[in-house]
Amino acid sequence: MKNEAKLQNLSDFENKSLLIVDDDNPFRERLARAMEKKRI
Repeated sequence: MKNEAKLQNLSDFENKSLLIVDDDNPFRERLARAMEKKRI
């Protein structure tokens, strides 16, 4: 299988940015807060 994606860890990247796009404001804000807490 030549098209297999190689999984990488977030720590492998220098830029740890995440763009969250959703039209449900409460969900988007809750997800953003959760991701901030998980920041490495």
